[in-house]
Amino acid sequence: MDGQKVWTSVARQADFGLLIARTDPGVPKHQGITMFVIDMHDPGVTVRPLRDMTGEAHFNEIFFDGVRVAPDQVVGEVNGGWSAAVTTLLHERVSIGMGAARTERPASFAALSDAARERGLLEDPAVREQLVDLYLQERAFDLLNARLSQEVRAGIQPGARGSVSKLLLADLTLRSADVASEILGPESVAHGAEEGSGKIARALSWGPGMALGGGTNEIMRNIIGDRVLGLPREPQVDRTVPFRDLKVGTQEKEAGR
Repeated sequence: MDGQKVWTSVARQADFGLLIARTDPGVPKHQGITMFVIDMHDPGVTVRPLRDMTGEAHFNEIFFDGVRVAPDQVVGEVNGGWSAAVTTLLHERVSIGMGAARTERPASFAALSDAARERGLLEDPAVREQLVDLYLQERAFDLLNARLSQEVRAGIQPGARGSVSKLLLADLTLRSADVASEILGPESVAHGAEEGSGKIARALSWGPGMALGGGTNEIMRNIIGDRVLGLPREPQVDRTVPFRDLKVGTQEKEAGR
């Protein structure tokens, strides 16, 4: 097996990974793919860290060169990898949203209120309005995750609603960054310190990644509209076309030669 994957979280710390590979190009794109468990210590697996704005390497690029897989490494059914991938992603998005609800957020309403108070900005009407909006968004996010947690404990799976939690977290993170930038000013980009404004500034550098990891905000909105709200799907003229007949990317370039 040969290939490459970019933006893989904590790949350097993983002992095993899940890989989706095309195993039958003669069927439509959502078919003919299989999920495998990969040994990350296989000599054919190379992991390269990608350093981001925080100065750390949360994401990684992985290269697969001649990696061999056995039948017992298949997850689910051969050529049934799409179903396995969707199930995995649903759980990932729920865990991202619910996990963030249980951890301290450096750019939270409480932290930014303290920062505004220290700078004498708490009585500024514009700042107060932004803080109130942030509080409401933060409270809605926490209440949604409390409900999802109760359902999980009761044996009710959130399903596609996990994308709502993931989207709210990404929006909350970006909103927090906007409010923090207004309050901290130039300090919002000076994250050398581990506490105070430095801690908040570091969180702001990580903010854009939250709108990408686990699925972009645009993908989350499509999933919510389709599977939660029941809105009509966007037209997909290639849904029944065999994968090898799709004229995209390098295939399209080769066809034009």
